[in-house]
Amino acid sequence: MRVSAVNGKRFSIFNNKGLNLCLMNGYYDSENPSQVVTKGEYWEIYNNQSEIANSINTHKVFINLGVEDLKAEYNRIKELGIAALLIE
Repeated sequence: MRVSAVNGKRFSIFNNKGLNLCLMNGYYDSENPSQVVTKGEYWEIYNNQSEIANSINTHKVFINLGVEDLKAEYNRIKELGIAALLIE
């Protein structure tokens, strides 16, 4: 599959008929701290990319889904009660 978009050596997106498969270099942030921009609150479980990269076979690939109205989708998921941790 060809790369659809990149963010330097930090992040690559592969688009497959509307489904985005994303790969992230978990060491990039710790190796390039001057390029890290944080918006909002820092969450260790999600933001410590080096620790995630060093963990055994977890959180290495994720699927990036898009929606037209993010707030409406957030509210829908919240009402369904299917997410363990929702950050508003």
